[in-house]
Amino acid sequence: MKKFKVEIKWGVTFVIAQLIWIAFEKFMGWHDEDIDVQGVYSLFFAVIAFLIYYAALKEKRDKYFQNEKFGWQQGFISGVVLTGVITVLTPLIQYFAVTVISPEYLQNMITLSERQGMTPENAEMMHSLKMYIFMQVFNALAMGIVTGAVIALITKRKKK
Repeated sequence: MKKFKVEIKWGVTFVIAQLIWIAFEKFMGWHDEDIDVQGVYSLFFAVIAFLIYYAALKEKRDKYFQNEKFGWQQGFISGVVLTGVITVLTPLIQYFAVTVISPEYLQNMITLSERQGMTPENAEMMHSLKMYIFMQVFNALAMGIVTGAVIALITKRKKK
């Protein structure tokens, strides 16, 4: 566990940032009256995610690889572990988000999807709690691995 202290710390930081972002989206009206723009504006969280991954891998490099090479492989492994922490916590975050922060969000997404031409059955299936959590877990895993790979390239360092 101590070996992955940095990844756990930054994984929890990511989760807290994500909850703050979700509350911000709700406050901005992107979960109700302006739900049609939520998909676009939510992409701005990618900048925050990128910065958190960068801070995590930089800390890992600077703290545990001070006089050693910190190659892409070490950075990528750290990024994958960070992604694992985030992915494991994602169902809890998303459940909290759609039951406490924004309980009307999924129903509003169903309504929006129907307005955009989706059948009521498909809209309800696509925006059920189970499907929503599944998609968020998949996104956390896929985007986390890609982000970890890119940040590993940025933070790699040859021996001092």
